[in-house]
Amino acid sequence: MIGVRVSGERMREFLARHDLVWEAAPVEWDTGMMLGNGRIGATIWGDPAEGSLKISLDKCDCWELREQNPDPAFYNWERLRELVLGRRDAEASEEFRDNLRERGAVHPTRLPMPRLEIGMAGDGRFEARLDLYEARAEGMVGTAEGDVRWQAYVHSVRNVLVIECSGAQSVGVAVRTDHFSDETRNTLAAWGYEAPETGEQDGCSWLRQRLPAGGEYVVAWRRMLGDDGGEVVLVSLATHNDAEDPLAEALGLIGAADLPAMRDEHARWWADYWQRSFLTVPDAHLESLYYAEMYKLACSSRPGELPISLQGVWTVDGEMPPWSGDYHLDSNLQQSYW
Repeated sequence: MIGVRVSGERMREFLARHDLVWEAAPVEWDTGMMLGNGRIGATIWGDPAEGSLKISLDKCDCWELREQNPDPAFYNWERLRELVLGRRDAEASEEFRDNLRERGAVHPTRLPMPRLEIGMAGDGRFEARLDLYEARAEGMVGTAEGDVRWQAYVHSVRNVLVIECSGAQSVGVAVRTDHFSDETRNTLAAWGYEAPETGEQDGCSWLRQRLPAGGEYVVAWRRMLGDDGGEVVLVSLATHNDAEDPLAEALGLIGAADLPAMRDEHARWWADYWQRSFLTVPDAHLESLYYAEMYKLACSSRPGELPISLQGVWTVDGEMPPWSGDYHLDSNLQQSYW
């Protein structure tokens, strides 16, 4: 059935059957819960029994844009064609790919981003659900002191991640880049990246990464008391593309947050999105896949924003992005939208 308008409550009930459910902690990054608003993304994963719930952060405009300028007398179509027609594939691959990219020369790529860690001493009990209708992850972590309930969402129109926790245990908060692999750290150091700066201002903490060719990104976070007496962590991301002073921009996003208003604004956007279309098919698995992908589409892409790259707004945790996380027009970009 298609072309039928479904009321908000009916759509909420319908989508609930397609929510993604975790009965155990997602111990690897690519099995986590994905949140996003087309500009920033967050992937929630990790095993609190090992000390923390991990949230990999991302922003679609965090790029290294320097590139090599290869000699056109050698790197040209005629030379490549000659190698391919001569069945010298290994030589073509080495000269046109390995020598320019794989051996460490600076080149355009998405950048690895910091990780937020919510510290808690879990006892192994874990459950979580990704609510498609409200674009919100929620769950429970069992601890020796009692259960900790949590929920998180990336705001639909503001570059802010909201995490709310309640229960018997206070949680720790850390934003770090020391989770980067050795290869990633070595690559960034060779390209001239210095260690990020950190600081505190107006009740907020922040991490700033300056880019060697100019520009920067900032992650800022703030802890506050929630409406129900629980703990709230607000996290914002900003770059030089957002404002002349990304630090001031990031601090401003979380400095005077009105939580009830933010929740309502977020919920209205997603309710409107799900009202745009409705489809049902006589295959529960296929139908679930369709709605999971429609959810990811709205998380990854918005009108007037950057198109979806190879990793969308969920660049791999702690590594240089595979295939530079860029735009491959040989079908990969098209498939991101399919």
